[in-house]
Amino acid sequence: ALPICLIYRKILPPVGYYCAYEENACQWGIMALDGKVVVEARYQKVDIECNGTVHLTVIPGKVKTIKL
Repeated sequence: ALPICLIYRKILPPVGYYCAYEENACQWGIMALDGKVVVEARYQKVDIECNGTVHLTVIPGKVKTIKL
């Protein structure tokens, strides 16, 4: 298996048990701290709140909100 730093372009600091990761340019998703992907990387931006609410930007102006 490849080290996680070679698989993803960027991994942001965790918020609670989850962190945002960038797989390809401007394609963000969310993974749990154990490395399990919970939201596939296909969003322009992801915002994780402390309460587990996530805002996924599909395109500017179109945001999907989910609860982890």
